[in-house]
Amino acid sequence: MGKKNFTIADIAAELGVSKTTVSRSISGKGRISKDTRQRVLNYIKEHNYRPNVIAKGLANSCTYNIGVVMPENFGISDAAFFVDCLSGIHTAVAAREYDILMTVCDNINMINLEHMVARQKVDGVILMRTFVDDRAIKLLKKSGIPFVVIGRSYYNDVVQIDQDNEKACKELVSLLINKNLVQPALIGGNMNQVVNQSRFKGYIAACNEAGIFVQDKFIHTECKSSSDILAAVKDDLQNEIHCIICMDDNICMETLHHLKYLGIDIPRQVRIASFFYSALLDNYISSISSVSFDVKKLGAVSGNTLLDIIEEKEFSYLTLLGYEINLASW
Repeated sequence: MGKKNFTIADIAAELGVSKTTVSRSISGKGRISKDTRQRVLNYIKEHNYRPNVIAKGLANSCTYNIGVVMPENFGISDAAFFVDCLSGIHTAVAAREYDILMTVCDNINMINLEHMVARQKVDGVILMRTFVDDRAIKLLKKSGIPFVVIGRSYYNDVVQIDQDNEKACKELVSLLINKNLVQPALIGGNMNQVVNQSRFKGYIAACNEAGIFVQDKFIHTECKSSSDILAAVKDDLQNEIHCIICMDDNICMETLHHLKYLGIDIPRQVRIASFFYSALLDNYISSISSVSFDVKKLGAVSGNTLLDIIEEKEFSYLTLLGYEINLASW
């Protein structure tokens, strides 16, 4: 092997290590054992290796860190989703010898994300929540740093990794309508979140397909507190609704608690469904219908897609993952 043609890939192959390990040894950045780094450096010295311009640039500019942006304001009920998703991201990026730097921001204060990008702490970013008017996406698009979003986005040229919420929710609502042929009530949360808009579209599409005239009085959105959900439940009972669909697991849990407090028998008097199933609902699994997603897979696919972008491999702008419908035995 000629000295002039040595590349990072050549060294990695000769030593039986990854290109990332060689780059980290040269740059001195990232996690790597002292013995491994010394082995690489000794090999370079022994063969009088001189990094070419591209390889040197790679070694000096890559941090081998991935930024993960969590929403600043999320409830304890959301923690399970983010923990599982983060676990999937970690599994994916660690296998490719990258580390994670995590920060938080809401859709107003971008200071933490601005610092992460401006100080070149990461090679790419994963946003774990998307908004209709998303300031984080605007910032990242302007910066030019590679990034992906978990969820759907209304912005062009944004790489999106999502569960097929609209299709899943449409299928669940269609199955529920087929049992009763009337409009189920819907209790939802913050409609500025794209995921909730996707689920709402699925709900409306199922009603339209069944030829049901959608009545606004059976739809309650922006329920952000327990008292909001209680008011929606009481309204539905007054309207003699026999099926209530909840936008997510947290709303479903609150709805179940309120119905129990009001002495309502589930599912004999009121049937309950959730557009998202989590361990929060384990005690009610036999009496509610729901949609289940593989959240760890969502994180893993997001992590691998971002690294594919960074490493200039092929990637898709939109990836939709599957789901399972769980019907209660009513």
